[in-house]
Amino acid sequence: MKQLLSLVLACIACVAGAQTNARHYTDSMRVAVTQAKEDSVKVALLLEVGRELMETNPDETIKYARQAIDLATELKDKKDVAVAYRLLGNTYSYKNSNNKALKNYRLALQINREIGDAQNEGISLFDIGTVYHKVNYYNKALKNFEQSKIILEKADYPLPLANTISWIGWVHIKKMEYSTALSYYTQALDIYKTTDCKSGIATTCNQLSWLYFQKSDYDKAEANALLALASAHDAKYKPGIKEANEMLHQIRAIKK
Repeated sequence: MKQLLSLVLACIACVAGAQTNARHYTDSMRVAVTQAKEDSVKVALLLEVGRELMETNPDETIKYARQAIDLATELKDKKDVAVAYRLLGNTYSYKNSNNKALKNYRLALQINREIGDAQNEGISLFDIGTVYHKVNYYNKALKNFEQSKIILEKADYPLPLANTISWIGWVHIKKMEYSTALSYYTQALDIYKTTDCKSGIATTCNQLSWLYFQKSDYDKAEANALLALASAHDAKYKPGIKEANEMLHQIRAIKK
């Protein structure tokens, strides 16, 4: 199915004139959805269109995700049902409809547990934690992140694990527990380095730089900001570049 979907998406790119314009790509996929058979490829197309639309038209994303849920349910494909519930959760979170986001993330979690998908169970717990974090329920966020961490470690899923550990560090920053936060961000950085995730390295080093800055350890703050800057340039990650430069400006102003 994945190979067939890849072929369909490649054909869409050709039909769209191989354009990088997101609107043309999304419009072409919408046409493909209307022409697709009622099968797993259509489910995947519905989800892809939904993802593409989330930031520009989240209400349309909700419509496509619900269609994906209905079709995947008819096809008895619980895995895709869970994926579609996660997309709904992401979209409601983007719209700041936090209770609806939690509801859909929990539905995804329930299905992932039923089918024994440990990797996505861990991601569902992470998603739930991010919503609690957003509404400042830090203890509930931490509980879900810690459960996610345990599951993702057992499932050997390094990048989502690193993301989860980073968010645990962020919770401890919010609680002003800087030494604990340093420990978690250092763990996350080790994983990002092992997987050569440059954007993850940049984001984590920027956080470490800020933490060392708060502790008045300006040499370590500068070293981490420099690594963040280099990694962000490698990844062409503009927010990371901006943040690293801002940190370096602050650090060097004090070190003068």
